[in-house]
Amino acid sequence: MGCRLISHSALALLVLAVVACGTDREEAPSSTPGCAPGTASILVSDGYLRNLCGCNEAPGTSAAWPDTLTCTLPAGTHVFFRYASVSRSQQIGSVGTPAFATSPLSDPQKELPYRVHAVVFDTAGTYEFRDLLDSSVAGRIVVL
Repeated sequence: MGCRLISHSALALLVLAVVACGTDREEAPSSTPGCAPGTASILVSDGYLRNLCGCNEAPGTSAAWPDTLTCTLPAGTHVFFRYASVSRSQQIGSVGTPAFATSPLSDPQKELPYRVHAVVFDTAGTYEFRDLLDSSVAGRIVVL
């Protein structure tokens, strides 16, 4: 009986995770729970970026062309670029130096699209980036 309860609980948590994380929507929520210490989360959507949490700037701050999103954070922070498009492919890449690894292509038309790109920013500097498939979506990570 105890194993079943654990099994059902685990199944319920899995279903909840799939439902919560697998929902496609054109417009992402304007606020999310705070990030864990040492992490930041940036939403990459159709035509704009949004600071979800973890940056020194106010959570919920968005930027669309011609503006650029800035996320200031301490060295050693893990930044999660979260892809939210349900219609367009996206790919975040560095512009200039210092640089970070380009994300794999996120294609929402695939059965299992790539949804998150994680980067650890260990070295101080300003890291410019953009969506390589939509140059109007641009931002910078300022590592202190």
